[in-house]
Amino acid sequence: VAADEWVKPQTVESINHAREAELKIVVAITKIDKEWANIDNVKSWLSSHGLLPEDRGGDVPMVWISSKTWAWIDDLLEIILLVAEMQELKANPNRQAVGTILESHLDTKLGPVSTVLINTGTLKKWDSIVCKGSYGKVKVMKSDIGKNIDEALPSTPVLVVWFDSVCEWGDIVQVVSDIEKARVKALEYKELMASKKSAASSSIDMIMLKIKSGNLKQLKIVLKADTNGSLEAIKWALLKLSTEETKVTIIHSWVGNITEWDVVMCQWSSALLIGYNVDLLWNTRNIIEDTKIEYIASKVIYHITERVEKIVTWMLDPKEVEVLLWEATIAGIFY
Repeated sequence: VAADEWVKPQTVESINHAREAELKIVVAITKIDKEWANIDNVKSWLSSHGLLPEDRGGDVPMVWISSKTWAWIDDLLEIILLVAEMQELKANPNRQAVGTILESHLDTKLGPVSTVLINTGTLKKWDSIVCKGSYGKVKVMKSDIGKNIDEALPSTPVLVVWFDSVCEWGDIVQVVSDIEKARVKALEYKELMASKKSAASSSIDMIMLKIKSGNLKQLKIVLKADTNGSLEAIKWALLKLSTEETKVTIIHSWVGNITEWDVVMCQWSSALLIGYNVDLLWNTRNIIEDTKIEYIASKVIYHITERVEKIVTWMLDPKEVEVLLWEATIAGIFY
């Protein structure tokens, strides 16, 4: 969090993502070298969002740093290591590697290239690896300074040349015993995706099924609105729809248009996506259609609450589709 700019929407989004994943949070308050830096204001704002600093009786470590002067960077690293030690966040280097793709691109000379962060295990040159529908052998490994290496330990970022295609960021890389097993796993993944696509049911079908069977005790919602006033009004109206069997919980809410990350959060959390008087940014609509999450959009609060109430009380027809035909503007009122 920047000390001179205070808290941005992406900060709130990060907080809500971390809470939903039940992760330990460490806050780095940056740019303290700037004239308008105000650490106390940042701490007060974060406290209002449930992140109470340790020096105010809470349990959230907060370290102020300067990326420009490198002030207190060592303190931040020490806090991260301390939290990792207390949480017992350890990786086993003596196993087959598993990693996460941070970035991928097509190199004109090397072909498909990926930057991989090793989560656990040790990645070695000539290992057979698979990622979703792609597989191959590790042909080239480079460190973060561009040096050729033969192995990468846990928490190491490494540039890898091996895939038969460009993978997406966030995909999981897994080492297997031999190239044939990698090929089989890649083929199994492709077949699984094909079968899921042909027999996919919408997110709302699954939610309704869980509510009816009593397995869904909490209906999660990601909410976006055009103004703070609208946001608070809709939040209050939605929370009132909780029943004895199912509680309505808003896991993330903010003012602004719906982004790709809002959709991703719904997908990870099996949540409803609600937009009041806002638009979908970039290719968000395509992602919603692909993931089949339930998206409720309206410029009338009653329409939103009515649909959520139907979901909570099992009354919703899953095949109901609402199409906006016309919009009207009141030009005048005649008595």
